[in-house]
Amino acid sequence: MLGHGRFPADGVVGLAPSLDSHGVFTATAGDLALAWSALTGTAEPPPNRAPRLLRWNASALGVDHEMGAALEKTCAALTGRGAVVTAFPEEQLIAELTEAHPVVMAYEAARERADELAAADELSDHLATLLRYGATITDADHQAARRVVVEAERHLARLTESCHAIIGPAAQGAAPRGLDATGDPVMSRAWQALGLPTTTVPGPRGGSGLPLGIQLIGHDSGETTLLATARGVEEA
Repeated sequence: MLGHGRFPADGVVGLAPSLDSHGVFTATAGDLALAWSALTGTAEPPPNRAPRLLRWNASALGVDHEMGAALEKTCAALTGRGAVVTAFPEEQLIAELTEAHPVVMAYEAARERADELAAADELSDHLATLLRYGATITDADHQAARRVVVEAERHLARLTESCHAIIGPAAQGAAPRGLDATGDPVMSRAWQALGLPTTTVPGPRGGSGLPLGIQLIGHDSGETTLLATARGVEEA
């Protein structure tokens, strides 16, 4: 996911204006760096093999044993290559942002997609449920959720200014089988609420044979640094 507002969203049918952002899917971090180079007309960022990272365990969000072990293994490999990995100290703040995100998204979606809400019976169950929920959210509840986001933005900007990225789980566990769904987005909610660029590096495979994704979160408008870090993590 690119940072919020990084590129114009003209012509895109959005859902929630304060959250909508472009994203690019590739097989590797190296391919993503190439895509970024093509989008921006800049050189591909080389791998950062010894980044400074804050480790976010996301323990309050239901990470399973396999995912926890994958993150541990990845951080150990990075440390062995010279990276500096320290604990992310605001786990509870991210849990609060994760709760605020769906309030903001549903509230804005119900108003941005008012025509669709009026014909909710013709929509998928998932979208209809989201829009109907959004219609019940009061202005006061939306404003309270936005305050959580704004206050967290200021605090985290200071907290992360000396690191290259935050590293943590991309999901609660291994990727789901099949093509019907991408799984629970709970691990991305806080970062989308903040409008920060994020990327996922395929990590070790779990017992199901499916990958355990390692997520990296960058600074505001810090995609180049984030991609360099992701390339180093991918190598490790």
